[in-house]
Amino acid sequence: SAVPSSHARSVGFAFALLCPALSISRLADHFLSGMDTTLALAYLTAYFLLIHRHERSGSLMGGVLAGVFGGLAFFARPDLLVFTVAIPVVMMCVRGGRGTRRGAVPVLCATLAALVVGIGSAAWYFDSPLPLPAYVKATRFYGDAIYQSYAGVARLELRRYVLKYWYLFVLIAGSVCLRPLQWWRLSTSVDKGMLAGTLLFLGYHSLFVLPVMYYSQLLLYPTLPALIWLAARGFISLGGTEIGAAFGENGDPRFVAD
Repeated sequence: SAVPSSHARSVGFAFALLCPALSISRLADHFLSGMDTTLALAYLTAYFLLIHRHERSGSLMGGVLAGVFGGLAFFARPDLLVFTVAIPVVMMCVRGGRGTRRGAVPVLCATLAALVVGIGSAAWYFDSPLPLPAYVKATRFYGDAIYQSYAGVARLELRRYVLKYWYLFVLIAGSVCLRPLQWWRLSTSVDKGMLAGTLLFLGYHSLFVLPVMYYSQLLLYPTLPALIWLAARGFISLGGTEIGAAFGENGDPRFVAD
């Protein structure tokens, strides 16, 4: 099969490392805030590494491990389940080979099993299946006055977040919209799941969540690892030809035989 050239992948990897460095001051704000944003970022980064490794290996034990870890998103931050459920569902739905689809089954089953155990344990120990912030932010827990006070804030924070990381969104949108067939062919099932999870997560928080303690887009920052990964993949997809040509690769410089 065709894969990005080694030079294109190296440049994409360097891009992925550069993005957190460019965001260091913003990440430091969240690290020092005492909120759970840094935990959410670390958790999702670890989960993405696990699920990508499982996609490559296809081992049953790796799938169960990734699934159980995915179910633990409930304890890290319940809204992170958008990613850990969406990714195995997309893996099962898109065409990525029978092995990929079979490999998604233990991931999804283990995720749901761990989630059920987590909800049951929380309900038994805390007398509540969900933490209080989940009720406050995702249901009409308070009266209409507080919703009027926060009207438009979620969408404003989304605009600020997009403007802050415009280069990531541009690369992702460019790779998907300008070369959709190439993006679909080169991206893995997990990549597609990460994109779906990112869109669902941002849509959920901009439309359905009361943005209490919304400062510095802390509710949206868990998407940053996915944005960096997808933008790096988009960078490779859009610039593979030019990168390969710059390094003097023969034939179609964008790809080499796998």
